[in-house]
Amino acid sequence: MYFDKLLPYAEKWEKQYGGKKGYSVMQPWQSDEAVGDYDFRSGSPLYYANYDVRKIWYDNAAPSQTHDVSISGSSGRTTFYTSLGYDYKQDLMKFNPQQSATVTARQSICRQTLPTGSQQAFASTIHAVISARSTRKAILFFQYLWRWGSYFVPSGIYKDADGTEYDYRLVAMQKQANRFTIAHDVLRMNAFVKANITKELTFNADYTYQIDNFNEKKSLRSIYGMNWVGTTPRYIIPSSKSATTRWNRKMDRWTANAYLNYAHTFNDVHNLNVMAGINGESFTSDYFGATRKLLYDENYPN
Repeated sequence: MYFDKLLPYAEKWEKQYGGKKGYSVMQPWQSDEAVGDYDFRSGSPLYYANYDVRKIWYDNAAPSQTHDVSISGSSGRTTFYTSLGYDYKQDLMKFNPQQSATVTARQSICRQTLPTGSQQAFASTIHAVISARSTRKAILFFQYLWRWGSYFVPSGIYKDADGTEYDYRLVAMQKQANRFTIAHDVLRMNAFVKANITKELTFNADYTYQIDNFNEKKSLRSIYGMNWVGTTPRYIIPSSKSATTRWNRKMDRWTANAYLNYAHTFNDVHNLNVMAGINGESFTSDYFGATRKLLYDENYPN
């Protein structure tokens, strides 16, 4: 779009309609007294409506919810605590918003026959983001939205001669994009013991075991709509660029500590504290990933 050709249309649009245009069907040029929102001249498009980018693309609030339930009690020298939690968040995008959900469960038991205890926890976390094409493409959305003026980002709906409606490039890519999903499961177990061997000597030991399991799936599919160039609907991203990717990473780790602590006071003024112990750690990680280009059926991308 050439600015010298676009400016007269934009000025007439402002005088005739004023304000900002929302996400609705775009009206074609009919005359200088009814300039509409766009015009196709000599096979080239001119877009000059002033779009309300913030209201079209973003909600005023990001939905979220949090639920927690816990039970605790005791019996003699034994205490216990159990909790369940659910957390959900969604971002501000109106089209295909990012979502995340977290489920947590925790259980702990402590018995005071000796100062002993054990703890076990489990957590499951899921992320969904948008994969229009790649991380870089997602960044370009925001760059174009805020770098260019609202006149230069057509965010309305094109209605073809047969009555079919099509979104323009950025809206089409955001709405038609497949989900990019990451699932992260965590299992963590903790146990500890503290024994008072004598008044001055104590033995302490703890053990932690954790499993992290990551699963990611994403796919790239064709996107169809109105591109910024041309005057007819077309593939913005062709099916020849379609692909799907799956990968998994599993990490196992454990940590163990054991130590003796001796504390003694001489003549009520001199203090001696000596600690000796041992530490052990282990970590393993396994990764597997696979990618296929050209989807058999875009209705089943993953």
